[in-house]
Amino acid sequence: KDFKVLMFTDTHIKGDKKLDNMTVTYMVENIKSQNPDLVILGGDNVTYGFNKKRNVQLAELFENLGVYWATVLGNHEGDGFMSYDRANVIKLFASYEHCLVKEGKADVDGNGNCSINILNSDGTLREVFFLMDSGDYMDAETKLEYGITDEDDVYDGVKTSQVEWYKEKHDALTAEYGKFKSVTVVHIPLYQAEQEYAEDAFLYGEKREGVCESGFDSGLFDAMKEKGSAQAVYFGHDHVNDFHIKIDGIDLYQTLGAGYTTYGKE
Repeated sequence: KDFKVLMFTDTHIKGDKKLDNMTVTYMVENIKSQNPDLVILGGDNVTYGFNKKRNVQLAELFENLGVYWATVLGNHEGDGFMSYDRANVIKLFASYEHCLVKEGKADVDGNGNCSINILNSDGTLREVFFLMDSGDYMDAETKLEYGITDEDDVYDGVKTSQVEWYKEKHDALTAEYGKFKSVTVVHIPLYQAEQEYAEDAFLYGEKREGVCESGFDSGLFDAMKEKGSAQAVYFGHDHVNDFHIKIDGIDLYQTLGAGYTTYGKE
């Protein structure tokens, strides 16, 4: 039967009681009306300082609704004063029964890189969701690796070790199940989302602001083309963009921000 996935990104739950409650109500009403099999959060879920309690409350919200859920991290997780850091946010979420996120391998960049396998009743692999941490801002080491000057303040992205993890995981799944289809979720748009934004790639939606894409091409998109399973990539980060483009047979979706505290909603 159909498998329904509901995605919310950039909720930016930050401690504003009125606006945060509007965001939570929006999510709850959609979950109850749509009855999804899986909810995916696209990052920048809980922001600002003193965020541990709000992360716990967010996790318990999904647990109380009895829905399976997963998340990637955005660039604002863990960047406030006295914030619960990125690794601890993933560790916290992974401890909940209905959360499908795993902490990920220690020798791979980022936190919470994982795959979610959707199986048919006969045990065949129907779809794989690859969830990957696109980081926050490029550090000096990454800038040096990709030939970017220290003065440039650019957004981070998926790293080489994560691309290798994606390839290895893909090969292992193929060996076990044979061919399958997949979807990838990251927070910061892939480099190709802006570089390839053109009339012949555009399908629908609106580009209402510049695309704040990763400042470098990690090779993830090429790896997706090489492995051949990728149907789509979903990302958030830009709160008021809402468009769908197709590049080399892969759909790229910019998802609107869901939070009432974000720019574009104030």
